Amino acid sequence: MNIAFRTGALGLIAYQKGMDTLANNMANVNNHGYKTMRSSFSDLLYNDMTHYAEKNGKDIRTGLGVKQIATDYMFEQGAPQTTERDLDFCIVGSGFFQIISGDKKDKSVKYTRDGNFSLKLEKDGAYLVHSASQKYVADKKGQKIKVNMKSDGTVDTAQILKSLGIYKFDNPYAMDPDGSNLLSDNVLTGKPQADNISQVKSGMLEGSSVDVSRQMSDIIITQRSFQFNSRVVQIADEMEQEVNKLR
Repeated sequence: MNIAFRTGALGLIAYQKGMDTLANNMANVNNHGYKTMRSSFSDLLYNDMTHYAEKNGKDIRTGLGVKQIATDYMFEQGAPQTTERDLDFCIVGSGFFQIISGDKKDKSVKYTRDGNFSLKLEKDGAYLVHSASQKYVADKKGQKIKVNMKSDGTVDTAQILKSLGIYKFDNPYAMDPDGSNLLSDNVLTGKPQADNISQVKSGMLEGSSVDVSRQMSDIIITQRSFQFNSRVVQIADEMEQEVNKLR
């Protein structure tokens, strides 16, 4: 009964975390460049029921429940959405925009699929920045992009497209979310490489890759799994109460 109680409780914890991931996906369904996250689960260690095996000659093993082992990004291409805004850019293919702080003391580098950019006016001109974080968008050499202005006051989109750096990783699935539509790399992702295959289109943004119908189906399955585990905990508790009455 103690094993049943523990197994059910671990199931509740695991599926609550799974529900949190699904809720985060649904919350970001309209977030440009957002990539769906998926929870992965694994069974825990097993115990050998040696007394039963000695009497019957068969090895019986009892499981100890489930746990969430990872939350992975699913890097599927989101549907391009036309905005007709000069500072909106969409990556078609793999790769990421590189985002830098622009501060010599802060050399942190982030990456994003969100191409919603804006201008930051400085003494020496206008620079391209990531709207959500207000950090600088990097060119192919990892430097800030100074935007040229046309005679009519509009931005030179062709110059931006030529300057934008697109970077790819051998293992993008190891990247970590960092808020403001940004991702950070770590030791497992490897060094970024220039991506000359993917295309960038202006006047468009990449939509979220969240499939609402699939997420709703997963939510129902996760809810049912949570309810079943809750019932296991309840039954184990009731059985424990009955045993205590017999003492």
